[in-house]
Amino acid sequence: MKAFLKEKIKDKKVLILGYGKEGAATHALLKAVGGYSALCVADKNPIEIPDTPCICGDEYMAHLEEFDLIFKSPGIAILDPAPSLLSKLTSQTACFLERFRDQVIGVTGTKGKSTTSSLIYHALKSAGKPAFLMGNIGLPAFEQAEFLDDNAIVVYEMSAHQLQYVSASPKTAVFLNLFPEHLDYYKTVERYQAAKENVYRFQKPGDLLIINETLLPAETPADKIITGDSENCDIHYTEKGVSVCGTELTPENVTTHLLGKHNLYNIGVAYAAVRGFGITLDAFLACLHDFEPLPHRLRDIGVFGGVRYIDDSISTVPQTTIGALSALSDVDTLILGGMDRGVDLSPLLVYLADHPVPHILVAYDTGVRLTEEAAAFPELVGKLTLVADLEEAVKLASKITTKGKTCLLSPAAASYGYFKNFDERGDRFLEWVKKYNS
Repeated sequence: MKAFLKEKIKDKKVLILGYGKEGAATHALLKAVGGYSALCVADKNPIEIPDTPCICGDEYMAHLEEFDLIFKSPGIAILDPAPSLLSKLTSQTACFLERFRDQVIGVTGTKGKSTTSSLIYHALKSAGKPAFLMGNIGLPAFEQAEFLDDNAIVVYEMSAHQLQYVSASPKTAVFLNLFPEHLDYYKTVERYQAAKENVYRFQKPGDLLIINETLLPAETPADKIITGDSENCDIHYTEKGVSVCGTELTPENVTTHLLGKHNLYNIGVAYAAVRGFGITLDAFLACLHDFEPLPHRLRDIGVFGGVRYIDDSISTVPQTTIGALSALSDVDTLILGGMDRGVDLSPLLVYLADHPVPHILVAYDTGVRLTEEAAAFPELVGKLTLVADLEEAVKLASKITTKGKTCLLSPAAASYGYFKNFDERGDRFLEWVKKYNS
């Protein structure tokens, strides 16, 4: 990787745009490689880096045209850049794919990509394969690149932000699903989808694309495994579980700590992705026994005060909350709400109107909108209670949830503006559950 980067940045004036975790890793590697004519970091927040000039404040993107090459961090939005600027944009993901794309299993989708990536990685490692997990989950790619050889298999979780300006696609690409998300960043669903489509846009003959039927491109040179609701799909839901290329996975033949039918789908996709690496179905199913659910993803955090609490803080769209409720049969209290990004809430309200959950606690901006829009559903009258925040919701849930039943946090909304991220929201949920059940 160092040789590749040395040639890429040779004699160039280089800017690292954004100095978070990935930006810091980029800076460290570029400093070690050297050969550039200048290296600078730009970030909205005030930063100081020894021996590196920094551009900070509200105008931190005012000088982009002055640089020859710009390493953009995932969280920085540049919509519709001019052609002169577009040609200068790159990223860790873009460089990594240019160098290692033949060794990469790339996983994207609005929901399920972290669990699916982790399942693929777990299966490969359990089979003794030289696998690495990186990208949107795990360590930044540049922190692991030096440990890779030609035999390494890289499982790379790819967000839309990471895929936005790449010019190479992984040899094995997984595109799980697409729901309206990050519209504060992309402004339209079409732009968001276009970024995601880069996971397969540059694939070659002999590559593999695992993709939902609703997202299938008109043409692709890659071999395809199609997922969806239709029985004609290679991976599809059945009455009992999920069929994967003719093999049915059900709760009866799959032993796993993962909850819900949607996770059987993730398991099926993971198996489809690793079959080509010599992993048999029996070996794959055996490795699921000790796979632990990732934090904040439909995770049982324990019984407190006689009530089981489930943390699904990762839920940021209505469809994931619907999936969580479908996976659990005894939810007595549901906690919803967060940042309002204008996502259509009607599918969730329609589902809740026909669901027996008696207590629905809603908070924050999305909670206000849910309360207003629920007025059109007579079945929800008396079920929704608007509270100020998550702590008040947990406090009330500890009083009203029937003993022996479940309280589910599955917000169907982003955490931003109220918490640093969904991880913090989930951590605080557990903290408050313990506080009000002590």
